[in-house]
Amino acid sequence: MREDLISTEDVASILGVSRARVWQLRTHDSTFPAPVWIGRVEMAWSRAEITAWATEHRPKTNNDPRP
Repeated sequence: MREDLISTEDVASILGVSRARVWQLRTHDSTFPAPVWIGRVEMAWSRAEITAWATEHRPKTNNDPRP
């Protein structure tokens, strides 16, 4: 697999969620990055896209300066 592509397990780890939650995001959140198909049955995600999505969609905290 290319270095810039990551597995479902890696996506789950970066987001701090289960693999099942990654699949829910994939199917129910139109803002979630689309996977890249590798062959006929394996898929992966762009590390950069997942990282950007995670930064943009992280939960706000009381100390968060964002509006």
